[in-house]
Amino acid sequence: MSSRITGNVLSARSGGTHGFFPDFKEIETGFVAFGAGINQGKKIEKMGLEDIAPIVSELLQLNFETKNGVLYP
Repeated sequence: MSSRITGNVLSARSGGTHGFFPDFKEIETGFVAFGAGINQGKKIEKMGLEDIAPIVSELLQLNFETKNGVLYP
């Protein structure tokens, strides 16, 4: 997609793209955290993007509640 106001909305491009649904293994990525409040050696096999906000909220003591997401111990 482009931000042009004329021409085609979609056109062939080279390079990286965003916007895929995270429903297939080939686009999964890792998440690494360290520092105060993070358990050394803790491994979570799989977590979603929605799980990051509860972790950050807890670490920063923001009192931020989400409808989705898991706060891992």
